[in-house]
Amino acid sequence: MNNQKVYFPPSELVLNDKNEVYHLGLNSSEIADKIIIVGDQGRVWEVALFFDSVDVNKQHREFHTVTGTYKGKRVTVISTGIGTDNIDIVINELDALVNIDLESRTEKKEKKSLELLRIGTCGILNASIPVHSYILSQYALGLDNVAQFYQLDFDSCEVELLKELTSKLSFPQYIYPYLTKSSDRIFSKLADSDSIYNGITITSSGFYGPQGRTLRLPLQSESLNDEMEKFISSKNLIQQVNKN
Repeated sequence: MNNQKVYFPPSELVLNDKNEVYHLGLNSSEIADKIIIVGDQGRVWEVALFFDSVDVNKQHREFHTVTGTYKGKRVTVISTGIGTDNIDIVINELDALVNIDLESRTEKKEKKSLELLRIGTCGILNASIPVHSYILSQYALGLDNVAQFYQLDFDSCEVELLKELTSKLSFPQYIYPYLTKSSDRIFSKLADSDSIYNGITITSSGFYGPQGRTLRLPLQSESLNDEMEKFISSKNLIQQVNKN
Protein backbone atom coordinates (compact mmCIF):
# COMPACT_ATOMS: atom_id res chain seq x y z
CA MET A 1 0.00 0.00 0.00
CA ASN A 2 1.37 3.42 -1.02
CA ASN A 3 1.33 5.77 1.99
CA GLN A 4 3.23 8.56 0.25
CA LYS A 5 1.49 11.90 0.65
CA VAL A 6 0.35 13.80 -2.42
CA TYR A 7 2.36 17.03 -2.76
CA PHE A 8 0.91 20.15 -4.41
CA PRO A 9 3.61 22.46 -5.87
CA PRO A 10 3.22 26.27 -5.97
CA SER A 11 2.15 26.10 -9.61
CA GLU A 12 -0.94 24.09 -8.61
CA LEU A 13 -1.71 25.34 -5.10
CA VAL A 14 -1.20 29.11 -5.16
CA LEU A 15 -0.79 30.73 -1.73
CA ASN A 16 -0.16 34.34 -0.70
CA ASP A 17 2.67 35.56 1.55
CA LYS A 18 0.52 34.77 4.63
CA ASN A 19 0.19 31.14 3.54
CA GLU A 20 -3.48 31.61 2.73
CA VAL A 21 -5.25 30.38 -0.40
CA TYR A 22 -4.49 33.04 -2.98
CA HIS A 23 -7.85 34.33 -4.21
CA LEU A 24 -9.96 34.00 -1.08
CA GLY A 25 -7.22 35.20 1.27
CA LEU A 26 -8.25 32.71 3.96
CA ASN A 27 -6.74 30.05 6.19
CA SER A 28 -8.50 26.90 7.34
CA SER A 29 -9.50 28.29 10.75
CA GLU A 30 -11.54 31.07 9.15
CA ILE A 31 -14.26 28.98 7.50
CA ALA A 32 -17.02 26.80 8.91
CA ASP A 33 -18.20 23.42 7.64
CA LYS A 34 -21.54 25.01 6.69
CA ILE A 35 -21.07 27.62 3.96
CA ILE A 36 -23.60 29.90 2.26
CA ILE A 37 -22.45 31.12 -1.16
CA VAL A 38 -23.77 34.33 -2.72
CA GLY A 39 -22.76 36.18 -5.87
CA ASP A 40 -22.97 39.85 -4.97
CA GLN A 41 -20.63 41.10 -2.23
CA GLY A 42 -23.48 43.26 -0.95
CA ARG A 43 -25.48 40.16 -0.03
CA VAL A 44 -22.86 38.87 2.39
CA TRP A 45 -23.89 41.20 5.21
CA GLU A 46 -27.57 40.69 4.37
CA VAL A 47 -26.98 37.07 5.42
CA ALA A 48 -24.46 37.74 8.19
CA LEU A 49 -26.82 40.16 9.97
CA PHE A 50 -28.73 37.06 11.09
CA PHE A 51 -25.60 35.73 12.86
CA ASP A 52 -25.49 35.91 16.64
CA SER A 53 -21.78 36.74 16.51
CA VAL A 54 -19.01 37.30 13.93
CA ASP A 55 -15.36 36.28 14.30
CA VAL A 56 -14.10 36.60 10.69
CA ASN A 57 -14.67 39.47 8.26
CA LYS A 58 -12.24 39.45 5.33
CA GLN A 59 -12.30 40.55 1.72
CA HIS A 60 -9.94 40.00 -1.20
CA ARG A 61 -11.05 41.17 -4.63
CA GLU A 62 -14.71 40.16 -5.09
CA PHE A 63 -14.46 37.43 -2.47
CA HIS A 64 -15.94 38.70 0.80
CA THR A 65 -16.06 36.21 3.68
CA VAL A 66 -17.86 36.49 7.00
CA THR A 67 -17.82 33.64 9.53
CA GLY A 68 -19.82 33.58 12.73
CA THR A 69 -22.36 31.65 14.74
CA TYR A 70 -26.09 31.21 14.24
CA LYS A 71 -28.09 29.48 16.98
CA GLY A 72 -24.95 27.81 18.26
CA LYS A 73 -23.70 26.64 14.86
CA ARG A 74 -20.67 28.09 13.07
CA VAL A 75 -21.56 29.33 9.58
CA THR A 76 -19.64 31.04 6.77
CA VAL A 77 -21.07 33.26 4.04
CA ILE A 78 -18.86 34.09 1.07
CA SER A 79 -19.35 35.99 -2.19
CA THR A 80 -18.13 34.67 -5.52
CA GLY A 81 -18.75 37.63 -7.79
CA ILE A 82 -20.18 36.99 -11.26
CA GLY A 83 -19.62 33.85 -13.29
CA THR A 84 -18.95 30.14 -13.09
CA ASP A 85 -15.22 30.73 -13.45
CA ASN A 86 -15.25 32.49 -10.07
CA ILE A 87 -17.28 29.67 -8.53
CA ASP A 88 -14.62 27.25 -9.79
CA ILE A 89 -12.02 29.25 -7.84
CA VAL A 90 -14.11 29.42 -4.67
CA ILE A 91 -15.02 25.72 -4.55
CA ASN A 92 -11.46 24.54 -5.23
CA GLU A 93 -9.93 26.86 -2.64
CA LEU A 94 -12.54 25.97 0.00
CA ASP A 95 -11.75 22.30 -0.58
CA ALA A 96 -8.03 23.03 -0.33
CA LEU A 97 -8.57 24.75 3.03
CA VAL A 98 -10.08 21.64 4.61
CA ASN A 99 -8.35 18.81 2.75
CA ILE A 100 -4.80 20.08 2.13
CA ASP A 101 -2.23 20.99 4.77
CA LEU A 102 -1.10 24.40 3.49
CA GLU A 103 2.14 24.30 5.48
CA SER A 104 3.42 21.06 3.99
CA ARG A 105 1.39 21.33 0.74
CA THR A 106 0.28 17.73 1.18
CA GLU A 107 -3.14 16.10 1.14
CA LYS A 108 -4.62 15.38 4.55
CA LYS A 109 -5.24 11.76 5.48
CA GLU A 110 -8.70 12.47 6.91
CA LYS A 111 -11.00 14.10 4.33
CA LYS A 112 -13.79 16.54 5.15
CA SER A 113 -16.94 17.41 3.21
CA LEU A 114 -18.35 20.92 3.33
CA GLU A 115 -22.08 21.67 3.27
CA LEU A 116 -22.60 24.31 0.55
CA LEU A 117 -25.81 26.24 -0.07
CA ARG A 118 -25.97 28.87 -2.81
CA ILE A 119 -28.47 31.71 -2.50
CA GLY A 120 -28.94 33.91 -5.55
CA THR A 121 -31.31 35.14 -8.23
CA CYS A 122 -32.44 33.57 -11.48
CA GLY A 123 -34.67 34.33 -14.42
CA ILE A 124 -37.88 32.38 -14.90
CA LEU A 125 -38.76 30.65 -18.16
CA ASN A 126 -42.02 29.09 -16.99
CA ALA A 127 -44.83 31.63 -17.45
CA SER A 128 -46.90 30.01 -14.69
CA ILE A 129 -44.33 30.98 -12.02
CA PRO A 130 -44.82 34.54 -10.69
CA VAL A 131 -41.90 36.97 -10.68
CA HIS A 132 -40.16 37.19 -7.26
CA SER A 133 -41.07 33.57 -6.46
CA TYR A 134 -38.77 31.35 -4.41
CA ILE A 135 -37.00 28.84 -6.65
CA LEU A 136 -35.33 25.68 -5.34
CA SER A 137 -32.91 23.98 -7.73
CA GLN A 138 -33.37 20.24 -7.73
CA TYR A 139 -30.95 19.93 -10.64
CA ALA A 140 -28.37 22.21 -12.22
CA LEU A 141 -27.72 22.02 -15.97
CA GLY A 142 -24.38 23.56 -16.85
CA LEU A 143 -23.83 25.11 -20.29
CA ASP A 144 -20.56 26.74 -19.18
CA ASN A 145 -18.27 23.73 -19.83
CA VAL A 146 -16.40 24.25 -16.50
CA ALA A 147 -17.19 20.77 -15.16
CA GLN A 148 -15.99 19.21 -18.41
CA PHE A 149 -12.41 19.90 -17.29
CA TYR A 150 -12.79 17.51 -14.33
CA GLN A 151 -13.20 13.76 -13.99
CA LEU A 152 -16.60 13.55 -12.31
CA ASP A 153 -18.93 10.63 -11.69
CA PHE A 154 -22.62 11.21 -12.39
CA ASP A 155 -25.32 8.86 -11.14
CA SER A 156 -27.82 7.07 -13.38
CA CYS A 157 -30.59 9.61 -12.70
CA GLU A 158 -28.35 12.51 -13.73
CA VAL A 159 -27.22 10.68 -16.86
CA GLU A 160 -30.78 9.73 -17.83
CA LEU A 161 -32.18 13.24 -17.43
CA LEU A 162 -29.24 14.77 -19.30
CA LYS A 163 -29.82 12.43 -22.24
CA GLU A 164 -33.46 13.49 -22.36
CA LEU A 165 -32.54 17.17 -22.24
CA THR A 166 -29.90 16.93 -24.96
CA SER A 167 -32.30 15.02 -27.21
CA LYS A 168 -35.01 17.69 -26.94
CA LEU A 169 -33.10 20.97 -26.71
CA SER A 170 -31.10 22.70 -29.46
CA PHE A 171 -27.85 23.55 -27.69
CA PRO A 172 -25.30 25.62 -29.65
CA GLN A 173 -22.56 23.70 -31.41
CA TYR A 174 -19.53 22.84 -29.22
CA ILE A 175 -21.51 23.26 -25.99
CA TYR A 176 -21.37 20.04 -23.97
CA PRO A 177 -23.92 20.25 -21.14
CA TYR A 178 -23.55 18.50 -17.80
CA LEU A 179 -26.18 17.96 -15.13
CA THR A 180 -25.99 17.32 -11.41
CA LYS A 181 -28.56 16.77 -8.70
CA SER A 182 -28.77 18.74 -5.47
CA SER A 183 -28.26 17.16 -2.07
CA ASP A 184 -31.39 15.15 -1.25
CA ARG A 185 -30.93 15.92 2.44
CA ILE A 186 -30.73 19.68 2.00
CA PHE A 187 -33.40 19.72 -0.73
CA SER A 188 -35.90 17.89 1.47
CA LYS A 189 -35.44 20.49 4.24
CA LEU A 190 -36.40 23.35 1.92
CA ALA A 191 -38.87 21.82 -0.54
CA ASP A 192 -41.83 21.32 1.81
CA SER A 193 -43.60 24.59 1.09
CA ASP A 194 -46.38 25.67 -1.27
CA SER A 195 -44.54 28.94 -1.93
CA ILE A 196 -41.42 27.25 -3.37
CA TYR A 197 -41.07 26.06 -6.97
CA ASN A 198 -38.48 23.44 -7.83
CA GLY A 199 -36.94 22.40 -11.11
CA ILE A 200 -33.79 22.70 -13.19
CA THR A 201 -31.60 25.78 -13.01
CA ILE A 202 -29.60 26.44 -16.17
CA THR A 203 -26.13 27.90 -15.63
CA SER A 204 -24.56 29.75 -18.56
CA SER A 205 -21.17 31.34 -19.11
CA GLY A 206 -22.52 34.82 -19.84
CA PHE A 207 -25.49 37.14 -19.36
CA TYR A 208 -26.41 38.08 -22.93
CA GLY A 209 -26.02 35.54 -25.74
CA PRO A 210 -25.53 32.52 -23.45
CA GLN A 211 -28.87 33.31 -21.77
CA GLY A 212 -30.71 33.98 -25.04
CA ARG A 213 -30.50 37.78 -24.98
CA THR A 214 -29.60 39.45 -28.24
CA LEU A 215 -28.35 43.00 -28.82
CA ARG A 216 -26.32 43.36 -32.04
CA LEU A 217 -24.79 39.90 -32.40
CA PRO A 218 -27.08 37.13 -33.72
CA LEU A 219 -27.50 33.93 -31.72
CA GLN A 220 -26.63 30.40 -32.82
CA SER A 221 -29.79 28.99 -31.25
CA GLU A 222 -32.69 31.43 -31.06
CA SER A 223 -35.20 28.75 -30.03
CA LEU A 224 -33.36 27.39 -26.98
CA ASN A 225 -35.23 29.40 -24.33
CA ASP A 226 -38.59 28.44 -25.84
CA GLU A 227 -37.56 24.78 -25.85
CA MET A 228 -36.47 25.01 -22.21
CA GLU A 229 -39.78 26.57 -21.24
CA LYS A 230 -41.73 23.70 -22.78
CA PHE A 231 -39.53 20.88 -21.47
CA ILE A 232 -41.14 18.36 -19.13
CA SER A 233 -39.35 15.13 -18.34
CA SER A 234 -41.19 12.11 -19.72
CA LYS A 235 -40.44 10.34 -16.44
CA ASN A 236 -41.78 13.30 -14.41
CA LEU A 237 -38.37 13.95 -12.88
CA ILE A 238 -38.76 17.70 -13.32
CA GLN A 239 -41.74 20.00 -13.68
CA GLN A 240 -40.19 23.41 -14.28
CA VAL A 241 -37.07 24.90 -15.81
CA ASN A 242 -35.42 27.99 -14.31
CA LYS A 243 -32.53 29.92 -15.82
CA ASN A 244 -29.56 31.52 -14.06
